Amino acid sequence: MMHKQVIQSIDTLLKCCVLGILALATLTYLVVFILNWEDWFFTIKLDGLPAGLFLLAKALGAGALAGLIVQYPKRTTLFAGLGVMYFGYLFLNSAFTIQKNTGGRSLFSPLLAGFLIIAVAYVVFRLATAKGRGAGNPE
Repeated sequence: MMHKQVIQSIDTLLKCCVLGILALATLTYLVVFILNWEDWFFTIKLDGLPAGLFLLAKALGAGALAGLIVQYPKRTTLFAGLGVMYFGYLFLNSAFTIQKNTGGRSLFSPLLAGFLIIAVAYVVFRLATAKGRGAGNPE
């Protein structure tokens, strides 16, 4: 009984962390969308309308994932997996840009690496504990 409560507590904590970083990503990209239409796409600097659309898409993507996780709790593992893909994309995109702009002195963003690690940890935890929830009901 205690084992199940511990697993439930860890699951809730990690879920809140994933929702928090998705909400933070949404707010961050919305602020940049409102204030400064400038972004990078794999070392290519975007300005104006293309940058604005790119920033809006990144903000809406994170917001949609957070909303789907809250709206459909039985599909949390699926949407958290999509969150891993989202943060993986952000991490790779920023890593290429950072390496180009710093001449190779910096390799990646530690913040985005942390976000990716949190999302991966949650999905791995959900998959590892799926047997306890029942293989047919990943909840």
